[in-house]
Amino acid sequence: MNWTDLAGALTRVGAPSIGRMVAGPAGEKIGEAVGGILADVLDVPATPEAIGAVIETRRVARKPSA
Repeated sequence: MNWTDLAGALTRVGAPSIGRMVAGPAGEKIGEAVGGILADVLDVPATPEAIGAVIETRRVARKPSA
């Protein structure tokens, strides 16, 4: 996984602007910067895998039960 792989997850959780930046031509560099900030906020390692796992876990946890 790399930083640009997080673009879809970020968009799905309500951060479309960040998702577009990470998906763009400078996505890897922007992803590193944004990833560092997200890692601090989420209290996880600054890797795409760790941040992606937290985003997906929290997104699933917030879905209303049927």
